[in-house]
Amino acid sequence: MSSTKSLTTLSVEVRSVQRKFDKWRTTRPRLSRIPDSLWEAAISLHPRHSLNKIARILHLECAVLRQHLPFSPPPTRKREKPTQRFVEVTPLRVAAVNEYLVEVEDVRGRAVRVRLPCSRGGIEGVVELVRQLRQETT
Repeated sequence: MSSTKSLTTLSVEVRSVQRKFDKWRTTRPRLSRIPDSLWEAAISLHPRHSLNKIARILHLECAVLRQHLPFSPPPTRKREKPTQRFVEVTPLRVAAVNEYLVEVEDVRGRAVRVRLPCSRGGIEGVVELVRQLRQETT
């Protein structure tokens, strides 16, 4: 990319920093380090421009430019506390079921099993039976 072409397509801010670097390169003593003020000017273009683009335009090594970024720890995500949600369980519609098998366990681990014909109150009858059994086993 030629210098004149890059000047016409770059923003005013980038061109200004590029001119500062060009001026420094023409007036600097041989093998001198880039001054902090120029590094700060280059870094000021980030994050509006990528580090790769800045390094390419200013003729810098991207890894060295990255070393001049101020340290900022990676953003931490807030952990969401798990929330209890109600999950509705709809009964399956099975045509050939003749009975319900109800098993209720108390806090000590004792279990009661009851087989209940489907014709006796439907699912509401099963729910009521479970409530009664829970009261008797606790």
